[in-house]
Amino acid sequence: MLRGLGINEQEELIYTVLLGQGDVSLTEITAATGLALSAVTRSLTRLRRLRLVTRRSGRPVRYAALSPEVGLGGLLVERQGLLQQAQERVVELLAAHRNAGGPHQSENVVEVITATDELAQCVVAMERSAREGAQIFVRSPYVLDTNMTMPETPQGVVNRFVYERDLLEDERTREEISVFLAADYQIRVTDALPTKLIIVDRQVALVPMLPDQGAASPGFLLLRGRAVVTALAELFDHVWARATPLRLTASGLAQEDVPTLDDTDMKLITLMLSGLPDKAVASQLGTSLRTVQRRLRQLMELTGTANRMQLGWYAARAGLV
Repeated sequence: MLRGLGINEQEELIYTVLLGQGDVSLTEITAATGLALSAVTRSLTRLRRLRLVTRRSGRPVRYAALSPEVGLGGLLVERQGLLQQAQERVVELLAAHRNAGGPHQSENVVEVITATDELAQCVVAMERSAREGAQIFVRSPYVLDTNMTMPETPQGVVNRFVYERDLLEDERTREEISVFLAADYQIRVTDALPTKLIIVDRQVALVPMLPDQGAASPGFLLLRGRAVVTALAELFDHVWARATPLRLTASGLAQEDVPTLDDTDMKLITLMLSGLPDKAVASQLGTSLRTVQRRLRQLMELTGTANRMQLGWYAARAGLV
């Protein structure tokens, strides 16, 4: 299974077919896998994005797989490098937090949870204690039963969840997301998440010891150190800005379309990303400083981003600039 590299079962099946058959057309892939044409097309797009599959020119269009040594080897090295960097950073931040200790430092900065019932109680307690909001990464395999009743959200609490896109194929997950959206939760999806994660009020976080952990063992870390939780919250903000919003329609879940921006908006974002001060941007656009600042606020609201950096990430991901 290649899920640990961010490749789902359908994508792995198609990649395997391409490895065994060489250059293959869409029709041949559909026949060999038994998948619907739309599913094959979607999977091929993502496999090309992961640089595992190439598209041949000509008619009909044909596809070929890169060798596992090149394609999967590169993905594996990239994932291992990211995980190692994250682990090293957590160690550094924990050390910094301990060294900065004082009379008000908590003795229980890190707690290890290894029992399933204890983990369930911890998750429920965290969700119910939220006063500002929860930020959660949701990826498989699930450790706890996801069919749980969420507490009523107090006024002013903003809950933001990011799901891995593959989970939308599961009917229970779609029903769960629909319930959350109806309760005014903000939900987005992305191709792959670095880990499971729960953050509450940007003060406490819960993370597994292993990225693809499917059980309470070897353990979950309950973190209260300000430096560590802040770093994880910044990771969440980074992923959130690049993820695709979901909305609830009469026919079910739908991914929000990329907002329509005119030429002036795109030029404004491009100038902003170039590092020019607002006054210089206004001069370039032939408008006032106040108009530039007001339009930037409107664009952040339109794209669901919280600051200019996130707006820039959103625009780059969506191909707007």
